[in-house]
Amino acid sequence: MGRSWCRPLVDPAALLIPDRLTQHAVELLRTVDLRQSRTCPPADSGCAWLFLDQSRNGSRH
Repeated sequence: MGRSWCRPLVDPAALLIPDRLTQHAVELLRTVDLRQSRTCPPADSGCAWLFLDQSRNGSRH
C-alpha cells in the first residue's frame, strides 16, 4: 500500500497571526492603566470599539 499524506486546510503561517495577536493583547492589558479604556458609544453613531483615552483630561470620545 502506498502512503497517503494529509495536508492541512490552513496554512501554518496563518496560525501565527491569532497567536501573536493574543500575545500582544495580553501584553497590552498587563502594561496599560485600564482606567483609560473607553468605548466609542454606538448610540452617538459611534463604532463601539474599545480605545485608550490618553488625553490630558480623559475626555476623548
